[in-house]
Amino acid sequence: MKIQLEDGVWLTDGQGDPPRTLVEDNAKDFLTMEEAAVALEKAREFRPFLDAEIVGSFF
Repeated sequence: MKIQLEDGVWLTDGQGDPPRTLVEDNAKDFLTMEEAAVALEKAREFRPFLDAEIVGSFF
């Protein structure tokens, strides 16, 4: 699973508040929905990212 913070903007590892990339292949992969949800919550400490979504396989 990956987190799309805004249209075409993905959460990644690295520097930034939170670190972001425009390249989906460089986005951080999360193994579980829980991990992704925690990461999104932390990202929202910096900005609201009202349209953020967790995308990927849930099965």
